[in-house]
Amino acid sequence: MSETLPEHDRLDSWKAIGDYLARDIRTVQRWEGQGLPIRRVAGARGASVFAYRSEVDQWLRDSRTIVTPVAPLSETPDEPTAAPAPVSAVTPVLAPAGHRWPYVAGAAVLTVVVLAAVAWRGRSHARADTLRYDVTIERMIATSPDGREVWRFDLPADEKAALPDVPPTITLEGDAPGVLLLTAHTSRRSDGEPKGGLLRWLSPAGLLLRSFAFHDRWTFAGAAFDEPWTLTDADVLDAPEGRRIAVSAHHDTWWPSLVTVLDDRFARHGTFVNSGWVLNVRWLSPDRLAITGFNQAKDAGMLAILDPSHLDGASPDDAGSPFHCDACGAVRPEFYAVFPRSEVNRVTGSRFNGAVFDARRDRVIIHTREAEPEASGSPLSEAIYEFSPSMELQSASYGSDYWSRHRELELSGKLKHTRDQCPERDGPPVIYVWQPATGWRTVRPPRPPQ
Repeated sequence: MSETLPEHDRLDSWKAIGDYLARDIRTVQRWEGQGLPIRRVAGARGASVFAYRSEVDQWLRDSRTIVTPVAPLSETPDEPTAAPAPVSAVTPVLAPAGHRWPYVAGAAVLTVVVLAAVAWRGRSHARADTLRYDVTIERMIATSPDGREVWRFDLPADEKAALPDVPPTITLEGDAPGVLLLTAHTSRRSDGEPKGGLLRWLSPAGLLLRSFAFHDRWTFAGAAFDEPWTLTDADVLDAPEGRRIAVSAHHDTWWPSLVTVLDDRFARHGTFVNSGWVLNVRWLSPDRLAITGFNQAKDAGMLAILDPSHLDGASPDDAGSPFHCDACGAVRPEFYAVFPRSEVNRVTGSRFNGAVFDARRDRVIIHTREAEPEASGSPLSEAIYEFSPSMELQSASYGSDYWSRHRELELSGKLKHTRDQCPERDGPPVIYVWQPATGWRTVRPPRPPQ
């Protein structure tokens, strides 16, 4: 690259280069031996070095299968993410004779990583999108289509992981393949101390490339909420302008939730704060992100549509309420709906009716969990809401299992009316919708003609 690059593109010391890469000087000096473009000041001593950001970025892109690029903005301190995972964390399983993984006894960690990556590229049948991933509280195991274990990734020995309600793995394709591993939260085996959840990006060979965790602190009416944060969901969008990963989390004990978007370097772009647990995130399009869960202020299930390029904001809660975020950005959702608790939910004393997402090509479907099943394996009692792509409410109804539960409550004397006499016999009577132009308004579902 030309020496006439602009001065603002220049990093003028080992420390500046290390800060840009979020790594210590020794790591950066080691990476120079792997091709990191370091320049030296003419006529100066060897320690006088500089580099150009654009050249460093290009090297990172060209080397992504072997060396991890820039670290995430929010990084777990005790789990490095820009250097390859330690050999003890990733255990490639030896192939049959004649196809064994290369290994050099006593070689440096990076050498083993490079050789493993080369071996992986030679195994065309073991692409990330063809593997099956099994996750436990201790490790992740990748299995080939013929049932052979290919590699395993061990979680830290002193930690016990909790898995999210959603599938804990997401396969990544395209120019940066691999798999995302989502752990809701962890606890130390030694003392039971809780730690926040972690999103890890592993290469097709099971090498740790990056990780992300929330280390936020937010206040509501003067009350502070900080770590640990429990990860609840993630969703990936591969767009022409690059990969984006939406991630949601809620406070490990209390009600606040966070949503952010990571780019293909795991750099964080904005934060949306919700007063209530966020359970799901889903990309509707590159400029529309849906989140579902619960709104604490309204005591009801919720759905919001966010602009991912303008995330810095919060749910539309009244100023002065205990659920109003003190220092959040001014951005508000494009659309925010809450779904009041049903009669069955109230009578059974069930937990909050959190909403979950079911995206379809021609509509958005929301399910709210109105009552927990009485026996393990029994279906949930739920309400079902359908919206058009423009977020017009098209229908609202209760599922058949809801009415079965209603009948049980009637027979036990906890309800004093039949389904035909029920005030909600036609389904949920209203939802409440907030939009920037209108504020809060009551919306009644359309009903079929009698």
